Amino acid sequence: MKHVICTVVLASLAMVGTAAQAEDTNFSLGAGVSSLGVFVEPSFKLNDNWSVRAPVYYYHGTTTLKQDKNKVDSDVDALSASIVADYYPTSSGFFLSGGLAFGG
Repeated sequence: MKHVICTVVLASLAMVGTAAQAEDTNFSLGAGVSSLGVFVEPSFKLNDNWSVRAPVYYYHGTTTLKQDKNKVDSDVDALSASIVADYYPTSSGFFLSGGLAFGG
């Protein structure tokens, strides 16, 4: 039940969008839920064309797999992080991203 409540709260944060952003700074902090798990994503805008993000993802899950007379209990913890540069060639919102990801 705790996992369900935590997931609902984090999904609500994701729908809100950016969790914290100051108007006089280029720093923002986002949070949400993705296929990699829950995440926190600090972002820094370098200039009008470039920004850098460093999302960190965490997932925990348990399940029991049953096939015929066999039963396997599974417990998964996954932690991953990445560093991503975003290039905005125009002011339309379109951007290209590239970076490195670690973990899994």
